[in-house]
Amino acid sequence: MKTKTSLMAGALGVAMSIAADAQPAFSSLDVGRQNPAGQTVVTNGGFDVSSATGDVWDISDNFRFVYQQVSGDFDIRTRIASLVGVAYWTKAGLMVREDLTEFGANGFMIATRSSGLGRYFFTARLAAFYATYSYFAASFERVRYPDVWVRLVRVGERVIPMHSTNGVAWTQTGDLEIAQLPAAAYVGLAVSNHPDSGSTKATAQFRDVTLDRGSPVAPVIPSQPISVIANPDAEVTFNVVALGQGTLEYQWFLNGAAIDGATNASHTVVATPENDGSKFTCLVRNEAGKVLSWAGLLEVQPAGQPFDGILLERYTRIPGRLVEYMVNATNYPAAPASTGRPSLFEVSGLSDETGARLRGYLTTPLVGDYTFYIAADDRGDLWLGSDDNPVNKELVALSYYWVAPRDWDFYESQVSLPIRLEAGRRYYVEALIRGEGSPNQGAVGWRLPDGKFERPIPANRFIGEPARLAAVRSQPSGRFEADVEGTQNSLYVIETSPDLNTWSAVVTNRVPFVFVDLEPAVQAQRFFRAAARQ
Repeated sequence: MKTKTSLMAGALGVAMSIAADAQPAFSSLDVGRQNPAGQTVVTNGGFDVSSATGDVWDISDNFRFVYQQVSGDFDIRTRIASLVGVAYWTKAGLMVREDLTEFGANGFMIATRSSGLGRYFFTARLAAFYATYSYFAASFERVRYPDVWVRLVRVGERVIPMHSTNGVAWTQTGDLEIAQLPAAAYVGLAVSNHPDSGSTKATAQFRDVTLDRGSPVAPVIPSQPISVIANPDAEVTFNVVALGQGTLEYQWFLNGAAIDGATNASHTVVATPENDGSKFTCLVRNEAGKVLSWAGLLEVQPAGQPFDGILLERYTRIPGRLVEYMVNATNYPAAPASTGRPSLFEVSGLSDETGARLRGYLTTPLVGDYTFYIAADDRGDLWLGSDDNPVNKELVALSYYWVAPRDWDFYESQVSLPIRLEAGRRYYVEALIRGEGSPNQGAVGWRLPDGKFERPIPANRFIGEPARLAAVRSQPSGRFEADVEGTQNSLYVIETSPDLNTWSAVVTNRVPFVFVDLEPAVQAQRFFRAAARQ
C-alpha cells in the first residue's frame, strides 16, 4: 500500500501523518565526525539543515542527515529554497544509504551553491569503503534558487535521480543500480560543506518535502529509447518503459517536434536517408508530473560497405560522464569538433566535457577466438559486429569507471568473452569514449587466437587484404579485362599509369568485381593497379 509522509510544523520528533495512518517522524544526526556539530531546525513546511566542515566523497562521509528508514521502493521530492556556504563544493540534496555509518553505500542527488559549481549532479558509493564517484551530471543547466527541485526514486535495487524547476516537469539524470542497498534503507535530506570551509557552516533551506512509499508518483523512465544503426528501408521501433501513478500518456518527438499520432509507449519508423541522424524522444505524463526521455538516435548505413582505416570523431560541450549524454547532445553525430585517422585505435588528450567515437572495420588474420579490451577515462563502450554490417553490432566490453591509460583489465567488464571470428573477413568495431576531468583517453585492444596481444589495435588491421591485381601491360589497340579480388566488400580504386610513377584513378568499386578497360590506351604502354580507398 502506498503511504505518504508530509511535514508538519513543530519539533523534529513529531510523527507525520496522512489521513488516519500514523507515519514515522524524521530523525536527524551527523553522519561521521562533524566538528562543530551540524544543526536541524524544523520550519513551516520544511527544514533548515546546517553542516560544518564535512564532505560526502572518497570512502567516508561527514555531513548532516535528516532521514527516515524506508522499506522497499520510495519517491522523495523537495524544493531547495536556498543554499548558503563558503566552499565551492558545498552540496545539498536527497540521499539514500545503506546505514548510518560514515562508510556506507549511498546515492546522493545534489544541488550545489549558485556561486560555486552551480549545477546538479549525482554521486554514489556502490559498497561500504568504496570510493565515491560522480556518476551523473544533469546538464549545463545551472541551479537557480529558490526554484531548485530534486527527486530520488528507488525501484528495487535501482536509484533514479531527477531535478526540476517547478516540481512538475522533471529531468531524469540517470539510473544506477546500487545492489548494496538493503530492503530497509535510510532516506532523507543531506547537507555537506567542505573541509576547506573552516568551521563555517553551510545551510540549506528544504521546503515542500514529500516522501511517498511504494511506486513512483510522477513518471520515471527505467528503460530509455535505445539508439540503433539500421539499413535503408528497415523498420525500427523505439520504446520506453515508464512507471507512475494512474494513467500514463505518451507523446513522441522527432528532433524536438511532436509526431502526429505517436502516442504509445513505442514508435516505429522506416530508416531512410532523410532521417539518418534523427533523434526520437518521448514525453511521459500523468496528473502528478511529466518527464522527457533521453533520445534514441537513428543512424542509417548500408550493409557491407566498410572503409579502410580508423575514423576518429571528437565532440565538445558534452556534460556528465555517461556515454548516453554524448549521444543525446545536439551536435552528435552530425557535427564533430574534429575528425582524424589515427594510427592506433586510441584517443588521448580529451579535455573536460568532451567525448569521442572511434570506428572501423577489422580484417581478421586468423580463424579462432579473439578477446577484446577497452580502457577509458571516464567511460567507454566497445561494440563489435558479427560481420561488416553495423546493424549487427553488440556491446562486448565496458569501461564503466575511469582507468589509467592502457590499463586493460582493472575491471572485469573491460574484457570481452572469447569471440570466434573467421580469417580474412571484415568486422565492424565501434568505441564510444566519454571524458570528464581532463586529461581523458580511451583505447581498444585485442588478443589474437595465437596468443599475441595488440593493445591498442594498429590501423593496418583495419585495411582489407590487398586486391589481387598486379600492374600489367595492355597493348594500345587491345582490350584489358581482369578479375579484382580481395577481402569481401573492401573498397578499391583501379588506377592507371603510363610509367609506373604517375597514377590516375579510373574506377572505384567493391571487391570482388570485374574491371574492363573501355578506353584502350593511346600510349605505347599502359599499367593498372588496385589500391585501397578510404
